[in-house]
Amino acid sequence: MVTERLLKREKLKNEIREYIRTLGIPFSVRDIEKKFQISWVTARDILLELALEGEIEVIKTTKSYVFLRRGGERG
Repeated sequence: MVTERLLKREKLKNEIREYIRTLGIPFSVRDIEKKFQISWVTARDILLELALEGEIEVIKTTKSYVFLRRGGERG
């Protein structure tokens, strides 16, 4: 059961990774939450994992996070 859950999460992470590659603008946790119909916490956790892995950049704002595709446009 744990393995099945991990496999589903890894599949979701890969789907999010692929989607991010198509984006040319900064995006938020909420954008990913809505697109994939997942909880805000799950979206945030996966995005932070991708940031730690160096696949995306993260900027912490006073309210939340803004993410950029690695090498993507700022501001």
